[in-house]
Amino acid sequence: MKYRFLLVGDRFWGDDSSSAELVANLSLASYPSLPLSFSILSSARNTLEHLFQNCSRDIIGRQAGTTLLLVGWEDIQSKATEQQIEFQFENLIREIQHNSQTRILLCTHPSFQFHSDSRIGQKIRYLNECCRKMGKSMGFQIIDLESLFEEYQEKQRVRGDLMRNLFADDGSLGNLGRMLAAMSITRFLEIQ
Repeated sequence: MKYRFLLVGDRFWGDDSSSAELVANLSLASYPSLPLSFSILSSARNTLEHLFQNCSRDIIGRQAGTTLLLVGWEDIQSKATEQQIEFQFENLIREIQHNSQTRILLCTHPSFQFHSDSRIGQKIRYLNECCRKMGKSMGFQIIDLESLFEEYQEKQRVRGDLMRNLFADDGSLGNLGRMLAAMSITRFLEIQ
């Protein structure tokens, strides 16, 4: 169970789960002698409501030693309010926490690619604050992709016109963004 990892997300991973695949591949390349096992639960259906309804089979039933939750892209783009998303997110986490022994890692979403007054930007920032608050109150580790991406982007500003974009046109992660997310997440898995 210690070396069994479950990566839960949605389209934010990329349409083909490429970010989650990168996490698995970077880990496997870094620790060739360990019996690592990765399951990736990533699809456009992965709303918080769907994950909660199928939690016993799709999350708890996989008996992972570590479960990484990077959910919300589908919910963020839905008509659900911030409070509804928070309620569903907390219910999902409590369901996992009370019915499994898995170590839970929570991820924030980068938000700076959206204008601060945009509806999506507001939802992402709200969900990130909920994630941080739940992590602190429940003792979960937070992988703060929002802060990591902002720091990376700030370092890149000196490049001016040569600055690389981390996002695709629709606001999801581009190739460089997926690599940065995968490298950041891999460091937090604590594989030893």
